[in-house]
Amino acid sequence: MKLDPDDRALLRCLDDAMSEPDQVPAFIREAGYAAYAWLTVDAELAELRFDSSDARAPELAGVRASEATVRALTYATPDVTIDLEIRAGEILGQVQPPDVGSVTVTLADGTSSTHELQQWGSFVVAPAPSGPFRLRIDGERPALTPWITI
Repeated sequence: MKLDPDDRALLRCLDDAMSEPDQVPAFIREAGYAAYAWLTVDAELAELRFDSSDARAPELAGVRASEATVRALTYATPDVTIDLEIRAGEILGQVQPPDVGSVTVTLADGTSSTHELQQWGSFVVAPAPSGPFRLRIDGERPALTPWITI
């Protein structure tokens, strides 16, 4: 079979494309590994219920003249509510109903730190993470937030 010169050029391009090694960006690989870090479901996944930085929140429309320095987030499961205030350099949190346990902060690279829940379910994370993180509430009612980016 005789190939047209245009066909040969096309076949060379296809051969070049198929012979190049797959180059997946590092941040895509890290996100994939992080997605599989939650292989056993032993905590309820909390759903984002409120984010003060959401411009679509009608109750906030026209309220502020300048950008807020505190970001408020609320996550909830059927049994637990997690309120967060993200300020410069720290995260203040409150778990309702109050529980005896701890909060584990996990970063996208897999490192984590644990913070004890105080008497009324409050906790402080300082310094605040600089990249994506998630919170796991360990106690009577375990809960896990999705990845949060400040």
